Amino acid sequence: MATHTDHHHSFPLLLLTFLTLLPLSSADDSAVMLKLLSSLSPAPFGWSSSIPFCNWTNVSCKLTSSLVTAINLGSAGVSGVLPLELNQLSQLQYLALQKNSLTGTLPSFENMTSLEQIYLDNNDFTSVPNNFLLRLTNLQTFSISENVNLGPWEIPSYLTESTNLLTFYASNASVTGIIPNIFGSFPNLQNLRLSHNNLTGSLPGSFSGSEIQILWLNNQEVGLSGRIDVLANMTQLAQVWLHANMLSGAIPDLSSCKNLFDLQLRDNRFTGVLPPSLMNLPQLLNITLQNNKLQGPYPQFPSTVVNVTIGTTNSFCLDRPGPCDPQVSILLDVAGALGYPMSFAESWQGNNACHDWRFINCNSQGRNVTVVNMSRQGFSGSISPTFANLTSLRNLVLNDNNLTGVIPPVLTTLPELQTFDVSNNNLSWQIPVFPPSVRVTYSGKLLLGQNDNESSGGAPGTSTAGIISGVIVAVVVSIGVVLLFLYKCYVRRKHKRLGRVEGGNVTISIRGELHDETKIAVKRMESGAMGMKGMKEFQAEIAVLTKVRHRHLVTLLGYCINGNERLLVYEYMPQGTLGQHLFEWQKLCYQPLSWKQRLIITLDVARGVEYLHSLAQQSFIHRDLKPSNILLSDEMRAKVSDFGLVKNAPDGKHSVETRLAGTFGYLAPEYAATGRVTTKADVYAFGVVLMAIITGRKAVDETASEAHLVTWFQGVLINEDNLRESTDPALDPDDETYESICEVAKLAIQCTAQQPTQRPDMGQVVNSLGPLVEPWKPSEPEEDDAIGNDRHMSLSAILQAAEEPNKDADDVDLSIHDTNEYQAQQVFEEMPGTKMERKLNGKDEVCNVALHECKALEEGRKDTSMANLKCKDLCLSFLVKIMQANAWRHI
Repeated sequence: MATHTDHHHSFPLLLLTFLTLLPLSSADDSAVMLKLLSSLSPAPFGWSSSIPFCNWTNVSCKLTSSLVTAINLGSAGVSGVLPLELNQLSQLQYLALQKNSLTGTLPSFENMTSLEQIYLDNNDFTSVPNNFLLRLTNLQTFSISENVNLGPWEIPSYLTESTNLLTFYASNASVTGIIPNIFGSFPNLQNLRLSHNNLTGSLPGSFSGSEIQILWLNNQEVGLSGRIDVLANMTQLAQVWLHANMLSGAIPDLSSCKNLFDLQLRDNRFTGVLPPSLMNLPQLLNITLQNNKLQGPYPQFPSTVVNVTIGTTNSFCLDRPGPCDPQVSILLDVAGALGYPMSFAESWQGNNACHDWRFINCNSQGRNVTVVNMSRQGFSGSISPTFANLTSLRNLVLNDNNLTGVIPPVLTTLPELQTFDVSNNNLSWQIPVFPPSVRVTYSGKLLLGQNDNESSGGAPGTSTAGIISGVIVAVVVSIGVVLLFLYKCYVRRKHKRLGRVEGGNVTISIRGELHDETKIAVKRMESGAMGMKGMKEFQAEIAVLTKVRHRHLVTLLGYCINGNERLLVYEYMPQGTLGQHLFEWQKLCYQPLSWKQRLIITLDVARGVEYLHSLAQQSFIHRDLKPSNILLSDEMRAKVSDFGLVKNAPDGKHSVETRLAGTFGYLAPEYAATGRVTTKADVYAFGVVLMAIITGRKAVDETASEAHLVTWFQGVLINEDNLRESTDPALDPDDETYESICEVAKLAIQCTAQQPTQRPDMGQVVNSLGPLVEPWKPSEPEEDDAIGNDRHMSLSAILQAAEEPNKDADDVDLSIHDTNEYQAQQVFEEMPGTKMERKLNGKDEVCNVALHECKALEEGRKDTSMANLKCKDLCLSFLVKIMQANAWRHI
């Protein structure tokens, strides 16, 4: 039996054992520092296990504890492998290990939230671990340049958490992949050096508006590609090194870059005319332009530019400063509208367009351009109005390209023009009326808004063909139609078997079901189609739908980003699209929509679009409103979908200039002609939807005598008696219904007025449709839309009447600094506890899913249905239900 004395003597031993088991890091960093000391050879000067580590040379600790805050071993002449335990230095703020001979895998710095500066350059590290910079929320400087033995690694997208980043150096460090589009998350970033790596792709749009001053991207192994227009909006630039890449296109106007002193553009594929502002940059000292294919006048820089290297491989019209020949200047303007193709820059040499210039023929005297033949070159861009300055031009042949925009009316003034061929392009709006002597050819892809006398002055279609050719073409077309019909039947059966639902241009949408039998629609971006355009649309969709909530806008439940995989998870709309019910109801064995259903759908859509336009402090333009983007529930209630082309709308009546996007047949004329868009463009598209609902016709129907629905419908309404014969035969309206149809038809005409100022806004549209819906309003009580009570009152009117702010309309700031780019990366920030693994194509992959509800709770906005749930639990619950492998099944 143990005595009292035995217990007395054993207690200190137990206490000592307990204290020994406690981790030393809970009291100080001695264990980690001794581990670091043992890993280095030779021992750094002033480091010894016999000396308290806080007294070691170039080591700093907190005054109140033995916790290390700084380690400076720069140029210490040490070698070895850094210990993995280094990330246990919880208070470390400064780590300098540059210019040594350190090797092996870097330790992870994950969760070292105090760490502000990391210097690892000029060593021999061999690899970096996953997530090695994750959650470094106070990181300001990171340098890993000149580590030539590193294995390939990519700049991580989670770096967006380091919002205080000032400097990022990773030159000659085996960085691969693309430059991620994350730089909108770094408001203070000034120095970015990524030279001598293997980066590919284009410059990210998030560079636009950044504070970057030093930008080194030169000497990539394969080469960066694409245009450098984004530099024009990087107004703080001082030094830009882009040499030795595969960058192309024209050098942009850099007049806003007042501090730029060093610009290295040599050894690329730049074309086009140098902007005059380049020669007038006030601080410019050094510039290199050699080994490109630059065109136009030879540049002349002022004497203040110390070093200018132009070289001899460019395609300037002269070998000395001076103006180009007028015809050369005109043709360079033409090339500019096409994006300055390389084929022009390589073949258009010298200052005489009549001297062996490709695509160009001149008169017998060799003085004046008479023929421009750019047929079948795959050119994109627009037709330049400066063609009209080639007054001797007889034949202008531009067929079988990818030209967009309008045909400049000024071309009708060319005095010698005989042939004008623009067939098989993507041109839009009206064909100008040419003189009868001009043969105009425009067959192939449909031109929108064609004139009634579209064949005036020339025969429609391609050049006159013989009867035999016509018969051959007819037979081939007939065979093609039969094959296309058989293929469509096969695809339709296949899609029905796989349970697919309608998707976007570069997506596959799959219907799914959760364990609780909740139906979902999962839209997967096809990896082969995920280019910059697809990525922008993916970002835009998330940026809007994670903030904007309305019962007539489709609900985004979550999204997944992993490598090249991009998934969007929506509520499932079981009745498909409005387009299917209007145009394919017989093929899909649907019942035709009644007028009551069509009318309620129009009001639903109008309310959803009005919400986008006027209920948030920052309004939005949808830009792709059409029946296939209107989804229907089992109750045939509508929700607007597909926000990939959404744009921030400018305040007031001002328009915003943007690249033309949308669907032919729904594009407002002023948008198609100028590229400038306002909310009235959506109103126009809504008017086209109304016409489709009334007639059952598509916006563009090549089989009809008048292909363009708006033009045809406006002709019908000249005599209202014609409307009954033009309504959808499936409606068979009685007198009361026909009276309602007439009112909607008048509204459709107002919405598609030629001038945007003559169109109503969406609030007025809601007010017009509300009383028409009232006789057929659903008998079942509905959820309120946003706040309001009056069913046919516009939401903006309800807000004004209630005199209180809309609680559902969160203002979404997409921070658009460039008209073609969204800076919406903030929505991709990882949230705590949102990682789960699931099976995708047989592989374990990690998906990061962010929910609107989670973000709302994090930001303090209350949601009564989820007020008692913690954000982390909510996200994990969602992931468990959706992202685990067993939660997915095809129906």
